[in-house]
Amino acid sequence: MQRLQIAVSSQGGCQVVDVAGEVDMSTCAQLAAALERGREPGVPLVADLADVEFFDASGLRALLAANDGGPRWGSPLRVVPSRAVDLVIEVSGAWHLLAVFPDRRRALEGGPAVRRPSAVS
Repeated sequence: MQRLQIAVSSQGGCQVVDVAGEVDMSTCAQLAAALERGREPGVPLVADLADVEFFDASGLRALLAANDGGPRWGSPLRVVPSRAVDLVIEVSGAWHLLAVFPDRRRALEGGPAVRRPSAVS
């Protein structure tokens, strides 16, 4: 089994980057490339990280970079974190910088993001 599995698809009017496995220094470039590949002008981008088992600061940097590019694409990044991802977002204080959603359905619908620590139960 690969350490990181990524798929990019369209769903519910959004581009979705599904990520499973481990995101660390050796795999974060793959995540960053997939997030860039998933961008389309005016189309929301959802990073579904619900199946990520390990996540470190290098993965967070990739998310923040993709989010910073949001205005140029007309839509911020929407993040669906696993517990491992949520923990890094919470500890770093980055939860107020990202649009975090508790599940994929809510991320696809848009609406208000969860703007507090421990978005995932």
